[in-house]
Amino acid sequence: MGELKENWDFGIEESKEFDIGYATGHDLKEFDKNILIKAGLLVSKDGKQTREFFSHRIIFAYRKNGEIVYLIGSRTEHEKLNSKGEVKSKYIKLPTGTNNPHVSKFISNQYFYSEDSIKDADYIIITEGITDVISAIKNGYATLSPVPLQKLQKNM
Repeated sequence: MGELKENWDFGIEESKEFDIGYATGHDLKEFDKNILIKAGLLVSKDGKQTREFFSHRIIFAYRKNGEIVYLIGSRTEHEKLNSKGEVKSKYIKLPTGTNNPHVSKFISNQYFYSEDSIKDADYIIITEGITDVISAIKNGYATLSPVPLQKLQKNM
């Protein structure tokens, strides 16, 4: 929660309202391994050992018609470096079934963040990132983020 407050001035209320969470990398031990793999939440490099896809990441849930349809994780100061000693990407998106045969075809990133906020709006604000959307919605604006950008380009 410290990074949410420090970086974006988000607290418990925003975490609840916008389904923001934190993945430790050890959160899913109680769940069925095969279901987690199909959901893209558990990945394997060698076919034997698995690890949680989101580890030490702030997780943002995408909603469509009130249902969670996709997840994206934002880097934190606790994120480990990759094998080359580099910082990993600022955002990582849940793997989809399109390019990952082990992930269900129903896992898709064909959604805009905050689609539900623009229903019945006379105008909308399109922001660069998810946290920009949340800040704008907190201030009363119908807003969405074109993450993933491919969908926006495809629909223009």
